[in-house]
Amino acid sequence: GDPEPLKILLMSHEPARTLKDVKAVMGGCTLVEGDFFVEILGEGTCKGSTTEKLCASLGVPMSSVLAFGDGDNDVEFLSSAGLGVAMRNGVDRAKGAADRVSQFGNDEDGVARELDTLREEGLIPPL
Repeated sequence: GDPEPLKILLMSHEPARTLKDVKAVMGGCTLVEGDFFVEILGEGTCKGSTTEKLCASLGVPMSSVLAFGDGDNDVEFLSSAGLGVAMRNGVDRAKGAADRVSQFGNDEDGVARELDTLREEGLIPPL
């Protein structure tokens, strides 16, 4: 048969209400609420475990992974990476899971600017 979807993303002006409605009809999945969306993830599916599987298949150690995130859906990803960086304007759970919190937000080219900072600090190689 057809494979089950790994992720369904519902955009919503009322994510709390959407989450409540989805919880009423869905079981056996992980639900993540954002500011304007609800993610429905297959059981055991998250950015962290998916990255671990991809790295294992490519022979890349997780210690070589650099992850950026700002939301609840990034917590496992940030904590499983060799270096997890939360954005300044990220949620507290993401900040707590990260190795460091950027001085920049995702709304001010934070990833690009943090990459420059990491290069300057010698934590990643120059381009």
